[in-house]
Amino acid sequence: MRRGIKNLIVFCVLFFSTSIYYSCLGNTDDDYSRLVREAEEHYLKAKEYNSQGEYLKAEEEFKKAEELLTKAFSLSVIEDNKSSKKEDKVNFKDSHLDTILKDISNALAEDNLHKAIEAYLQLLKLQPHNPHIHYNLAILYLQLGYYWEASQYLLSTLELDPNDSDAYYNLGILYEIFLNDKDKAIACYKKYLNLSPRAWDRKLVESWINSLKKK
Repeated sequence: MRRGIKNLIVFCVLFFSTSIYYSCLGNTDDDYSRLVREAEEHYLKAKEYNSQGEYLKAEEEFKKAEELLTKAFSLSVIEDNKSSKKEDKVNFKDSHLDTILKDISNALAEDNLHKAIEAYLQLLKLQPHNPHIHYNLAILYLQLGYYWEASQYLLSTLELDPNDSDAYYNLGILYEIFLNDKDKAIACYKKYLNLSPRAWDRKLVESWINSLKKK
């Protein structure tokens, strides 16, 4: 497998699912940003072990990073609602929203992804034009192995926010690895690079594109 071990793919998806919230929250020293920073430290260690061929150690570090990001993902739910655009808000009882957000947070803390999806679908009815909700549903479906559903929610994310580079990145992974469509994967990776000219993994993604072109 191109990325060494499967958890690298999973981690990349989880990492980018939280990056939206990290940019919204800024560099405040709260629990969320602390969890993301710690996860990134484990991720960098894992990359180093993976490049050295020490796959068991890399697997352990990826697992630690994934656990931290799952916790951060849960915390981000409430922050996402606070930072959502005014036009995305609708008139409904605050208690109803609080209940849904608590259901999402509890489901993620329990690693119950099916329950989290159900709660997110309820939230989507209240905020159908909020791209973050579409994006998070895509990530949850991807984690469950529902690749077509994940791709559809990433596409709807891009309809609402055409400049979401992370959505293009993850959609590229879906098309390449899970949906076997190299042309669409290449297009998504190119769009990601165009929207993120200073991406830390630019050379890596360019190598994926070149590899796909040779197939």
